[in-house]
Amino acid sequence: MLRDLAELPESVLQDCLAALDRAELLVRIDSELDDVLEFRHEMVRQVTYDSMVEKVREAIHARILARLEGDGAGADQPDALCYHAVRARDWYKAFSHGKSAGRKCLSRSAFSDAASYFEIAMGSLDKTPMTPSREADAIDLRMEARAAFIASGQVAEWLDLGMDAERRADGIDDIGRKVAAMTVRAGAQNFYGAPVEAVAVSEEVVRLAQEWDNPGWLNLARYGLGQAYFLAGRYREAERTLALARTQLAGPQASAPIGTTPSYLLVLCCMMKSFTHTVMGELDAAQQLQREAAVIAEETGRPYDRVAAAYSGGWLKLGQNDPAAAASILEDGFVLAQKHGIRLFVPVLACHLGIAYLEQGLFDRARGMLTEAREEAKAVGYTSAVLRSSIYLALAAHRLGDSRAAQNMLREARNTARQQGFSGLEAEALFGEAVVTPPSDAESKAAIRASLRAAIAIASENGARPLQHKAEAMLNEMLASGDEVT
Repeated sequence: MLRDLAELPESVLQDCLAALDRAELLVRIDSELDDVLEFRHEMVRQVTYDSMVEKVREAIHARILARLEGDGAGADQPDALCYHAVRARDWYKAFSHGKSAGRKCLSRSAFSDAASYFEIAMGSLDKTPMTPSREADAIDLRMEARAAFIASGQVAEWLDLGMDAERRADGIDDIGRKVAAMTVRAGAQNFYGAPVEAVAVSEEVVRLAQEWDNPGWLNLARYGLGQAYFLAGRYREAERTLALARTQLAGPQASAPIGTTPSYLLVLCCMMKSFTHTVMGELDAAQQLQREAAVIAEETGRPYDRVAAAYSGGWLKLGQNDPAAAASILEDGFVLAQKHGIRLFVPVLACHLGIAYLEQGLFDRARGMLTEAREEAKAVGYTSAVLRSSIYLALAAHRLGDSRAAQNMLREARNTARQQGFSGLEAEALFGEAVVTPPSDAESKAAIRASLRAAIAIASENGARPLQHKAEAMLNEMLASGDEVT
């Protein structure tokens, strides 16, 4: 390539290289390879590069890009093509090669790298002339890029992708792309906002997707709505909505939107539906769905699918009162999520792993893991995970003797859950308050009874029977023993 770029007679080129070698600016790095040289120091390379006139640099990058594209060698190196296209200021090619590099990273489950390349592609495309076609490409790129931002836990950026794409779709009056953008925005709001807002947006998106008659985006919209219902504590509605998406995705006409596959979306539906059944105490249904998720994950081998299956598998084992088995499954999922940078799952895996430790009596380990879960959830912007990890961190603190801190933490979590509409988490916080409040006097005993009755009322309305039964058992025991809590 150097010979082609230098455009010098061979003898002149060799004299120049020999002079650079003698000056120790270039060195041969492997005597078995012909004509392979590199700069002795990175600083020398950078100073040499910076000393070149900008237009000359751009021209050299353009020639390298053309050579890589022309000989076919660059087809497997979209990252190199993107690098040279950006520096040649060939913005359309930078968009094209950046998108290809992002896709390649996604296929390798390198989600953070994929997000970086998609950002380059988006920025490069925006430097090309404004046309309706460009805007359509920009919207489609954001829809495809969402998977990288989701997996790497960049929730704010995920939300921005949807909002920006929706604005662009309005600008070119493209209803189909607007529905797609709204679906992406609604999914992000499940993590970044209050359930009441997420439910309202997701219900509207499902309605529009049905009118648009695009089964792929309708499946994703229904998954997002099911997730929003779950976070709002509307478990029966969550189960019914997820069932609609799962049925279509498991059928012969399975369809998924750009940037994902039917199997990927199906494993998420099975995961979400499984722990919805677990929360409602329907363990046989939960186990069947968990098996389905595990089979899909085994078939695809994708780290994201395996992490999702581990998450619902751990939740199921906790529902089956087998915290040791839950911990084993969740530990594997947690390690896998960290290894592949699947940050979206790290807080929830850590949270449920902490719960598994707590239920085994490993209180120090539980506190450490739940603290990590809460900090990761805050960093990602995962509101419900912050609340749930706070609730169980308080229970760990209580078991380690810090009841005052536990009470304060639970009170704050309960108030936040109530204000933002996390009904299920409000019930869990109320039950936690009953557990950590010392029955030292009549006032505290009355507070415990009030917390239990409130938890029972919410759990009964939501269909969360295991939590309802636990609260009822504690209340009945308290009443039978004259307000003494064991």
